[in-house]
Amino acid sequence: MSTIRSNEGDKAHESGELLRKDGSYLSHLVEQMMHEMGVEHYDNRTVHLLVDVLQRESLSLLRNSQEQSDKRISHEKQMLLQDSSVGSSLPKLSVRVSEEDAQLACQQYISNNVTKASFLQDMKEMQCYVNDVKLGVSTIAMPSSKQQSRNFMTAMRSGDSSNMGFYPNGVPPHLPESIALNTLVGWRIYE
Repeated sequence: MSTIRSNEGDKAHESGELLRKDGSYLSHLVEQMMHEMGVEHYDNRTVHLLVDVLQRESLSLLRNSQEQSDKRISHEKQMLLQDSSVGSSLPKLSVRVSEEDAQLACQQYISNNVTKASFLQDMKEMQCYVNDVKLGVSTIAMPSSKQQSRNFMTAMRSGDSSNMGFYPNGVPPHLPESIALNTLVGWRIYE
């Protein structure tokens, strides 16, 4: 009997955690996040506005996930029943959103609404690495007479590196680790 009462107490504790006397669990969570960020003084309406934004964006993500699932199911149904008249008579199924569809909706949301890192800064870092590689002597003194010209060409053919300039050796330059691949390649999913 005591285990049943303790389970009932746990359920009451869990439901009490979702509906608090001072507001919803989501508003309490937003307040904790603001305190962790160091925001101590704010208007009471701020929490309500942030909760509203979180709920609106969450519902938007769920709606997009549902649309992705509907598109996937209709495409699969179309591929399976291409020449069949049975496909049009099938009832519409109640769709559960799969994890993959939710992830796809989140990726689309991030690519459309979240500010991306500046790719120009990444290009500047790459340019810095590329410019550190020396590729030869900028000016080579050309001979003035024919005899000197023949001697010059003979020296060039001999392949002496002192006449040819400096050639890089060792490991080729690499991309810095701070470059995000997504800033160099734009991924976009078209509907």
